[in-house]
Amino acid sequence: TNWPCVALEHVSLAGRNTMRVGGSVRWLLEPTSPEELREAYLAVRERDLPFRILGGGANIIPGDGEWPGAVICTTQMRRIFR
Repeated sequence: TNWPCVALEHVSLAGRNTMRVGGSVRWLLEPTSPEELREAYLAVRERDLPFRILGGGANIIPGDGEWPGAVICTTQMRRIFR
């Protein structure tokens, strides 16, 4: 599958939230700029996948098992506002 940014398949979310718990996600997308974020969003919508946006992971507790959608993780993005 061709994605507009770094895309990892079958990734555990345990290392991406502060509670260090949870299952995995089918696709984890890691845009590095606002443009890649936009393109990742459009690519997920085009594929008709359920998706979530993930920042630092402080306010989530992922469920066990694998979620069949995509998570767009913004931790690799450069600072957008000054």
